[in-house]
Amino acid sequence: MKRDSHLAHKSSELLREMVDLLTQSVAENSQLAPEVARLVAQEATDQVAIRWGGSHFYLPKDHYRIVTEQHRAIYDKFDGHNTAELARETGLTERAIQRIVKRVRESDRAMRQGDLFNA
Repeated sequence: MKRDSHLAHKSSELLREMVDLLTQSVAENSQLAPEVARLVAQEATDQVAIRWGGSHFYLPKDHYRIVTEQHRAIYDKFDGHNTAELARETGLTERAIQRIVKRVRESDRAMRQGDLFNA
């Protein structure tokens, strides 16, 4: 019985955190009053819980959205030989530019390949 109680607590904690994250996002990205943003977040969380509650599922990362606009702009300017120039322009280190290029390249590859299991 103790295990069930622990799982219920963890589930409630996850849903509360989801409401908090959605509330913050809705409030920051809309002109809704904070209390209305919370109601929207609660409703969205309730719908997720109703639809997928009790299921075990994989929540994929959104590869494209993880890459910021700045990273995309750096990648678009990258020609394979201008790492130092981009580092100077952006105030980042050359190593940071290399990591950004790698991350965007991987993100683009993941987008092109799609999900092999849900084709």
